[in-house]
Amino acid sequence: MRQDSALLGTHLGDLARQGRFIYTLMRFFFNLVFAIFLIFGCYQGYLWWKNRNSIVLDLMNVRFATRKVERNYGKEVEAICKELDFPHQSYFKALIILESSADKKPKTRYEAHVFERLKAVRDGEMESYNHLKQADLEGFSNRELTELATSWGPLQLMGYHTLKLKIPLSELKSERGLAHSIKWCKKTYGNYLTKNDYENAFHIHNTGKPLGWFSKPQTHDPYYIFKGLRYINALERQIEAHARAEKP
Repeated sequence: MRQDSALLGTHLGDLARQGRFIYTLMRFFFNLVFAIFLIFGCYQGYLWWKNRNSIVLDLMNVRFATRKVERNYGKEVEAICKELDFPHQSYFKALIILESSADKKPKTRYEAHVFERLKAVRDGEMESYNHLKQADLEGFSNRELTELATSWGPLQLMGYHTLKLKIPLSELKSERGLAHSIKWCKKTYGNYLTKNDYENAFHIHNTGKPLGWFSKPQTHDPYYIFKGLRYINALERQIEAHARAEKP
């Protein structure tokens, strides 16, 4: 009888220990799952906070940029578009933001690879570059080629485009530089702007060619087109707001 009681006690003790072990194990897993959910929730909260701040900051940047371009170039762009009978002022204002940050005195940008190609065409080592042939560059010095390989003005138009516009480079550097640049845009890809195909217009201005059917944008900034469209939308909303405010 005593032996049976001892065996029963031992068995009950084993069950109690097993119960405590199972309880401890379950508690550990519960705490682990809770910790995982807590970390996940905190991470999602951080992402929400970060995205919220990014969206607010982005909206502030768009608002600042559109106000800046209106202040520095708004009336000039509108006058040029009216003169050319080419009502795409919002596109050109957005393009100015993309190309020169709408700075009143935009910086120039020299592109060494363009210089090398122009030099190769001039020296007969290359047949053509962007429709320019050796005859177009005959007599140009390296210094002059350097200026042709530099982008100028609010739209950062490459100097060599003046050859097709049949104007001296000094015109692109002058106060009429923006008007000449817009004329070049109208002549080069105005058909896309007429159809309000701003995606291709932005891509052509930045890369010299339209978007491919299935290829990714080849712009130096992968968000170049996206930003441009956002600026256009913001500028158009400003025009609509002014129109509503002027109504009696």
